[in-house]
Amino acid sequence: CGRIRKSDERLERLGVTYRDGHAEQLARGVEGNFMLGVDHIARLTKAKIPNFDGPGLAWPKPAPAHDPSAAYSEMKERHRNRQEDELAARKAAEEATWRWYRATSQNPAGAEIETRHGKVHVRYKPVRVELNPKLVEAANFASVNLWPLSASKTEAPNPDDSEERDAA
Repeated sequence: CGRIRKSDERLERLGVTYRDGHAEQLARGVEGNFMLGVDHIARLTKAKIPNFDGPGLAWPKPAPAHDPSAAYSEMKERHRNRQEDELAARKAAEEATWRWYRATSQNPAGAEIETRHGKVHVRYKPVRVELNPKLVEAANFASVNLWPLSASKTEAPNPDDSEERDAA
C-alpha cells in the first residue's frame, strides 16, 4: 500500500497525470476511474482483509485505542522526572557554593560559628571550616577572619597545604 502511494507520488513528480495512469492502474489494466466496464474496481490502497478467525480486520491493523490513563501516567512520569532533574540541578548548584576556609577569631574569648559540619568554636589558633556564602557572612559578622584554602570544593584540604603552613 505504501509502495503504491510512493509510486503514485513519483509519477506525479515526473509529470505523469491521472489521464496517463498510475502504477496500480497500469498494472491492473483499468481506466483512470478504476472502472472495468460498469464495475468499480477497489484500489489496493483501500483494500481490507477480514479476520477469518474472529471479528475485525486482519489488514490494515486497526489503530490502537487511545488510553487516557496511559497518557496520564506518562505525563506524571515526565513531570516526576523533570522535578527530580530540577532538584538535582539545585543541589549541584548549592553544593558548588561550599568552600574551605582557615578561620581565626579577632575576639580573645573566641567566637562560635555555624559550619557545614556543625558549630565550631574559633579562637586564635586557625581551624579549617567549610562554609557557603551565607555562613561566610555570619562568620564575618562574628568577627572571624577567613582565608580561602586552595583545596577542591568537595574534599577537605590536605594538612600539608602550603597556605596552612605559611600562616602558622
